[in-house]
Amino acid sequence: GRLLSKDFTWTTSSLVALDNVNRKIYWYSIEEETLFQTTMDNGKEKILYPSLAAILQPLALSYDWVGQTVYLAALVKGSFTIWRVPVINPDGLEMVYEDKSTVSTNIDAAKITMDPFNGYVYWSVTREESTSFFMLDLRSNLSIPIFSELNLSPALTLNPATGCLLVSNKSNGDILSCEPHSSNCSIEVMAADVLLSSGNHEIGLPATSIAIDELRIYWTQFQLPGVYFISLNNPSLLNVLSSSAVASQVLTNSPGQQPLPVPRCLSPDLVENNRALTNRPIAQQILITSTTILVRWNQPQLPPECSGITFSFPTLTYRIIAFHGMILLEGYPMVLFENELLLKGLMPYTEYELRVEATNQYTVARFSFHFDVESGAVQAFGPDSKVMTKEGIPFPPTDLIAFPTGTHEMNVSWTPPLFLLDGNFINDLNGNPNNQYFYIYSKKRVLAKTKNTTIELSDLVPDTTYNIKVVTFNGVFKSTAAETAATTWPLPPPVEYIITSGPSYQTANASVTLYPNHFPILELYLLASIENSNSTIVSKTEYLNGTMIPQSGHIIHFSIGSENNPLQLDEEYSIQSVALYIDSEYRTGPITELRFSKIPDAPVVTLMVPQNILSWTVPQNNGAPILMYKIVSNSSLQESHTLFVDGMAEREIDLTSSKNFNLPTVYKINVFAINMVGESPPSNTVAFNNEIQVTELEEEFPIALTIGVSISGFIFLACAVLLIMFLLFVFLKKRKAKKSHPCYGISVLYGPAHELFARKSTITKP
Repeated sequence: GRLLSKDFTWTTSSLVALDNVNRKIYWYSIEEETLFQTTMDNGKEKILYPSLAAILQPLALSYDWVGQTVYLAALVKGSFTIWRVPVINPDGLEMVYEDKSTVSTNIDAAKITMDPFNGYVYWSVTREESTSFFMLDLRSNLSIPIFSELNLSPALTLNPATGCLLVSNKSNGDILSCEPHSSNCSIEVMAADVLLSSGNHEIGLPATSIAIDELRIYWTQFQLPGVYFISLNNPSLLNVLSSSAVASQVLTNSPGQQPLPVPRCLSPDLVENNRALTNRPIAQQILITSTTILVRWNQPQLPPECSGITFSFPTLTYRIIAFHGMILLEGYPMVLFENELLLKGLMPYTEYELRVEATNQYTVARFSFHFDVESGAVQAFGPDSKVMTKEGIPFPPTDLIAFPTGTHEMNVSWTPPLFLLDGNFINDLNGNPNNQYFYIYSKKRVLAKTKNTTIELSDLVPDTTYNIKVVTFNGVFKSTAAETAATTWPLPPPVEYIITSGPSYQTANASVTLYPNHFPILELYLLASIENSNSTIVSKTEYLNGTMIPQSGHIIHFSIGSENNPLQLDEEYSIQSVALYIDSEYRTGPITELRFSKIPDAPVVTLMVPQNILSWTVPQNNGAPILMYKIVSNSSLQESHTLFVDGMAEREIDLTSSKNFNLPTVYKINVFAINMVGESPPSNTVAFNNEIQVTELEEEFPIALTIGVSISGFIFLACAVLLIMFLLFVFLKKRKAKKSHPCYGISVLYGPAHELFARKSTITKP
């Protein structure tokens, strides 16, 4: 009956736990909000964890005497949680379970106990006189309700020899030994037998607190004095420990029937200068992708002298720590029971530092090790060892800008993808920066590849809109494209012209139309060339210098040639616009061929005999369509006679059926081609005789050969003269009657070309 601590008045019965190996008591002071440790042999106290109430509201304590860890049942913001505080490292307060399914308010009582050998935590929670029991597997972090079909009081404790829980039946007071996984129960203390042996005195059942050692089962009941117990070899005989005060909690200082292993066999780390690495987890990188790392490690091996010890490595767990630079990854350290872990959500092509620690309730392996497959060496898997994820898809460039710098050139610039790490901007390539390239596309065609962030594109098409796409390449993957569009400058516009003619010369009225997209042009003039000899023959230069050009266009007029400097009719001119651009470069527009019309070439005439068909070829029109053909005939019996044929009509005449060739004489015939400029030279001459046809007249025939010298010839000649006079009379009459025909008055053709053109435009069948 020795007082161990006067401060016990400031706690509750459930907030006391006993280290039954090292003879220490752990208890929570409600007034000081602090977890204390008191040594039973000398009563020495020390603070284990201060200011717990700032984190949680403790409900019950239990001590893991194998793992030297205090477990707490507590409320955190209304949720029921389980925490643990390693005695060897009190700063390692860690929440191992949280019930998020329900809000655990209005809890009247809670009890908690620990299975230190198998890694299970058991607890009971009482609300409004209803008690529920739960089991937590620390290896899987899964909890399940147990004993739901039984009506039990809150009391529970673990029998370390059997792994069963001792609980008290609320209905009849029996103390039961129940297997938590199957809820199979057996009676350890029958309340009716104990009551009979006590002579119907108070027996403290059903119990609110239970404890067990090698020989006895102890219990108390709330608000009753004394501690009740029975011997395991005589469970019906009740014994009572006298007490002057109400006993609310009973604890025992024996761990059970099995011996505790030596410390070196309980730890995954031998001594600081250990002889081998087999007692530490050796980690291997099994599979690495751009965003994941699968790490697997072996279970630490015990020293040979520890083989066969039952309780070696109790509840072995692993603690994984992951860093990116100096930043601890979110969710780490991570505690698990398996010997592998898949790290997810990582950044591609990024170095990570990993450390795997093996831990149990006694100690933590100071470092884990990584086995290098290539070198075969075992390396510390710590700050000196890096794990690199593989390349991933990089991010696209930003701030993409494209603007034309010429008719065939364009400048493209962008900003590499960046992200902020530890205050520094780093290329977000998800790959090796040495492999960084940028591809520039237009319509799926690669225009360029560069390591720079700006490039000058050349050999482009003028006045063309290019949809520019730039992607980031890290040596393995390409990013999505950043896109923009720009239009190259147009070339100077083409020249249009209209030919004008004076009485004896020709000129041209030229024009150039500028549109808003010609804004880079500052000055513009025309350049004309004759046989590759350049000469400027325009009357002015247009200065724009930023003039606003309307959408409908701005027309610049030029005069080519003049009366004092006429253009040559027999030359071909090439004209093009020349412009000074805002980059101080001159550029030329497309070449326009300026051809002035000339008289056509002479046709070639053929007389077919004996059919007497006169035909001719189509000569070169020299820039102006042939409007008509003029057929001129001469003979000794008739003055010169002219016949006109439409330029689109058949190019042949039957002389036999024509009234113009019915005299018995020889006709000399020439054909002329006529266009808007004038009349061609005469064709070759052919001769036609009603009786004898001659294809080529070499010399003149004397008139005497035709008339004869006889009297009969004289009579014939007189008749011929009369006939000619008659025909001339008829011909003059017809000519007078047909003066309104368009073909007559052909002398107009010999006038200026523009008058002929004007008359031609008013007739359809000249």
